[in-house]
Order: sequence, then structure tokens, then C-alpha cells
Amino acid sequence: MGIDKPDVRFVVHLDLPDNLESYFQEAGRAGRDLQKSFAVLLWEKVDIADLQKNFDSTYPPIESIKNVYQALGNYFRLAVGSGKGESFDFDLSEFSANFNFQQNIAYNALKFLERQSYILLNEGVHSPARIKIRMNGNNLYRFQVANSRYDVFLKFLLRTYSGLFEEFVRISLPQIAKVFQTDTNQVELILKSLQKLEVLDYQAEKTKPQIIYLEERLPLNDLRISPEVYKTRKEIAQLRLKTVIDYTTTVNKCRNQLLLAYFGENIGKRCGKCDVCLRRNNAALSELEFDYMVEIIKPILSKKKLSLEELLNEAEIDDIDKLLAAISWLRDNDKILEDRENKLFWNHSKID
Repeated sequence: MGIDKPDVRFVVHLDLPDNLESYFQEAGRAGRDLQKSFAVLLWEKVDIADLQKNFDSTYPPIESIKNVYQALGNYFRLAVGSGKGESFDFDLSEFSANFNFQQNIAYNALKFLERQSYILLNEGVHSPARIKIRMNGNNLYRFQVANSRYDVFLKFLLRTYSGLFEEFVRISLPQIAKVFQTDTNQVELILKSLQKLEVLDYQAEKTKPQIIYLEERLPLNDLRISPEVYKTRKEIAQLRLKTVIDYTTTVNKCRNQLLLAYFGENIGKRCGKCDVCLRRNNAALSELEFDYMVEIIKPILSKKKLSLEELLNEAEIDDIDKLLAAISWLRDNDKILEDRENKLFWNHSKID
């Protein structure tokens, strides 16, 4: 989110998060100065379906993951047994099109391979240009004497950057261009010429995503993806997704209680400030009274459909006004539904 101000008054989420940790962290940016603030989550039913659809693509079948791994090696023309520690520019769109993968499936397969420590996917990484002198000191001196047009350029590099004989060192093409009153394209041409002459090795600046092989490319039969580990990770992620859906769709549970319970904290009282609590407050019922009404109404309407009058009679609650207030709230929040014959019944598809 990138905002670190104490006086944020509203945090509005336009998309459903895929876990409550993200939501809690972002919502918590509101009201750090302890003044009244609001966190709002906007959603509709299609968002729930999209969230589940996105989750399904996050865990492609194991066979698809293996196919992506095999295609990746072919994409880089990497021989089996080679590639460990090497990095490659990577274009996900091109890769997916070349091998007829759905782009989101390919991406999530790569992320799974990353979690298994086979590869590293650096997305949008910026790697500055780097050079390393290949010749030893004596040979470089002889080269400078024999090729005077490169002499001043090489002297500048040696004077400006230390360690060029030992390892790859970051360089700044704009800085070099400024010193020689030219542009970066000309500097790069000189570096490539020196590389062709085997004076130095030049690694160009990279701004594309990178794939780094953490292990050598394996034969497909040696690629180990444990079905048990895969299943466990998917089940944990599915549970986290369910908590988001439960939190989003609840009409009966205090949202603060739900959040704190998710993080292992239990509080006895509802907050009285979230949308669920405010609607409950408008029903003019205490928490104990409301819960008592629900304990009576839910079993009755779970077993059979009743008219409002039949429900009032069967509930046997003396305070009819409060009973009606509870029923009205439950109907407004789709916990109690009504059929074509005006019979009431409990909606078990609605999250409590």
C-alpha cells in the first residue's frame, strides 16, 4: 500500500484479499493516531467466485507443474545437468504462447517450483551493468599500448572501479557517458568491442524478469514434487481463503471478534462498532438477548417452515417486540428466508 501516515481516516479495499493477514495489515493503517477511522471492504457475489477461481489457478495440477518445468529448460535451450546458478531473461507472455500454456497457470507453476527451491523467479528485477577484466595486468598493458584508441577508456575504468581483475563490478553507463561526452549506446558499443577482443567480460543492464536455476536442470523423472506436500500446502491455503470468505459474508458475527479469533485472541464482547454490531444495535437488543433469540429461532426454522404467526406461537417468548426485532434483523440479513407461501425457513447456506 505504501502509506505510513498516522492520520489516515479511510482505507477502502476495492478487491477481496486472499488472506486475512493482508487485510488486517492494510486496514490497520487507518487511525494510527487513535482517532476514529474506517476500513471498508467493497464486494459483491461475483468477487467470491473470482477469488475461488484465482485460488484454483494458484495450485495447478502436479502434471502441469512438471510440464512447465520441462518447457522452461527447452525455452532456454538448457541441457539436462547444466544451468545451476545461471540466470536468464524471461518473458512470461512469450513463454506461455510458445508452449500453449495459460499464462496464470504457467506463472503459478513457476511460483510452486520456486517454493520447492528449483528456481528463483525475480519479477521486474533491475540488475546494473557489470564488467570484469579478463586479461592479466601485463597483457592488458600491452593491449593498451597496441590499441591506443581504447587506452584512455580503459584507464578511466581502472581508475574509477576497483576489483575489476577479481570479480564482476557494477558500473554506471550514464556516468561513463558523461565523462566522455557521449551517450550510453556508444559506451555499450565500446564495452562490447572490448568483450569481442577478449579484454573484458561485459554483462548488460537488465530490467526484465529473471529466472535463476538454483539447481541444475533435472531429467523430468527426477523432478520431485511430493503429492503429500502439495496437498498439505493447498489445504492450508484453502483454509486461509475460507476465513476470508467467512469474514466477508458474515451477517451475524462481530467482525472484530472474527479477526481476533483468527489471530488466536478471544474477546468476550463484540466491538459494537463494525457494520454487524451497528445493525444489531439498531434492533434494540442486547447481545445476550439477541443470541438467546437466535438459539430459539434457529432450531425451529431449521426443522420446518412456519408462517410468522406460527413462529411467534412456537417460540413461546413473552417479549413479542424483541422477538419481532430479532426476526426482522435475521430476515434483513438473509438468515431467515421466505418462500412463495410466505413461510419462513432458516438459510443454512448463509455463514453464521
